[in-house]
Amino acid sequence: MSESKLATIGILLLMCSLTYGQAKKPSVLLPPTAAQSVSHFCSRAGISKVSGSWHPTQTELERLESHLMRISKLKSGDELRQVQIAQPAGFYRQYIPIVVGGRKLIYINAFSWTPASYWQERIMDRCDTGPSGWGVLYEPRTGQFSHLRTNAMLVPPPPR
Repeated sequence: MSESKLATIGILLLMCSLTYGQAKKPSVLLPPTAAQSVSHFCSRAGISKVSGSWHPTQTELERLESHLMRISKLKSGDELRQVQIAQPAGFYRQYIPIVVGGRKLIYINAFSWTPASYWQERIMDRCDTGPSGWGVLYEPRTGQFSHLRTNAMLVPPPPR
């Protein structure tokens, strides 16, 4: 093979790897065993009355991803009231399919810190990170997001 053909193939391979890296999204569908973990977080309200899990289709997950910017319209209803998430796609996201009151929902656990090696298998939870950690419910049937909750923030002690 000539040098020019090898160079062309090399450039094409490099372009393919760059394209793949840019298209890769920092999200993961957690296993059904994670469903019960959404009932309690270190410093944000969890989801109560989770009765089980389910298996969303690839189409349902793609639809969720395509609607992520809708989260930016929500305001948190926790102790950090009125916080909004400007760029939800910029966070690592764990998708946890849950069943609550017979409704199939997906809980999104999101965070901005570098994840631990096990982030694709179990819930990531840190205390007092403020809006760098948040969660929201997604209803695949309607495509709507609700119940945005951010992590609480550790308030520094008052000066003496």
